[in-house]
Amino acid sequence: MAFFLSIKKIAVTLTLSLMGAFMLFVGIASAQEEKNNVQSDQLESPSFESFMLNDDNYAVILGKAPANSVVELIDGARKLGETNADEKGTFTLTLQKNLGKGQYHFVLRATDKSGKSFTSVETVTVIVSHKGADGLTAFMNDPAGSSRFISNTPAIIELGKNNDKNFDITRITYKNSILTISGHAGKQMQVIATLGNMRLGSGKTDEAGNFSIPRFVTLFAGDHVFRVDLFNEGGEIVGSLVTPFRIGERYRPVNQVYRHGKPVRTIIVEKGDSLSSIAEKAYGSSRYSEAIYSANSDILKNRDYITTGQELVLPEIADVQKTDASGSQTDLKEK
Repeated sequence: MAFFLSIKKIAVTLTLSLMGAFMLFVGIASAQEEKNNVQSDQLESPSFESFMLNDDNYAVILGKAPANSVVELIDGARKLGETNADEKGTFTLTLQKNLGKGQYHFVLRATDKSGKSFTSVETVTVIVSHKGADGLTAFMNDPAGSSRFISNTPAIIELGKNNDKNFDITRITYKNSILTISGHAGKQMQVIATLGNMRLGSGKTDEAGNFSIPRFVTLFAGDHVFRVDLFNEGGEIVGSLVTPFRIGERYRPVNQVYRHGKPVRTIIVEKGDSLSSIAEKAYGSSRYSEAIYSANSDILKNRDYITTGQELVLPEIADVQKTDASGSQTDLKEK
């Protein structure tokens, strides 16, 4: 009798084990199917790749979408343009009307042959400050991280029509999770900095018109866009600047200098340096020393004299090559 009870107990245990294994298999299969569906949706969602202005000042959008789908550019409840993706899923959408000066928030909507619609996961913020290719900045907002610029080389953009002529951002640093935004404007004016919907901090300009706003904040590696507003004594906004800032690696300090509204590279003069040796290090040729001098003529009064610890701007290589092609560059003998 005990023997048969033992056999029965083993059979019940085995049955329960098999049922558990079956349920586990079903669960894994369901999870995998759900994962595949998510991945499928992600693959089918349209996406932006670049956003620019053509020679006629019309916006041109390049991107990816389901093959042969109809792709629409949506701004809120408005459809601004439409095109078709090719067999590989690539598309080019050119708007038929100029975007006016201001700020826009775009998404893409793609409809495939079956009538199923997909909306882009990311949104793109576009700021138009003036006509011309450099008058537009577009950055893609990733819900899981930082923004990413998809337009031409970003520069500081002025919002509004009556910005204070002295208002400017000169430097942004990020080290050990301390973000510091520095600039200048009129003396004793209020300045407030924001990142998206987050207020980073505020401060007042000193008697010389300089300001510095520090904030402890954790930022992702990637592209970021800060807005800095200037207020007069009556509390009215008299200037708004949208400033691009890039973090290459999360824990690596960033010291970004801005000149004439654009981010520039800099180098710290070391003992024994000359403009020729700096040009050699930066561009591979000492003949570019004149370009470095021209970019720093506001602080260098003598081509033959630089001091240890000075921070010099390194002009973009394209600008250096243009200057070189004009034949105006010369080799310098420096002390």
